[in-house]
Amino acid sequence: ITVTVEEEGGNTAPVADAGFDQTVELGDTGITVNAVGPGPIKTGMTEAIPDEDRRKFARRRVPLRRYGVPEEVAHGILHLALPASGYITGHLLMVDGGMTIKNN
Repeated sequence: ITVTVEEEGGNTAPVADAGFDQTVELGDTGITVNAVGPGPIKTGMTEAIPDEDRRKFARRRVPLRRYGVPEEVAHGILHLALPASGYITGHLLMVDGGMTIKNN
């Protein structure tokens, strides 16, 4: 599975290239294989970006018009780890405020 996002100037960049071979290999053991693809998240990595630039980017590229917070990514991971998600496997969960779908 490869997910790409269009960058400024029309260039595309891969944001995830996840090989889920283990999904098939581990299926009969009951082990699920999933991945989480975070979008723009307020972290130490993004705090150097000026607030106005972050707001401008989010307004233009993210349907929810904001950066996410780490807890929202953690909730996605928790969802996939819960027993209630035992039939979900081979899935890439994008926690990106809709950015991937808007820009593909």
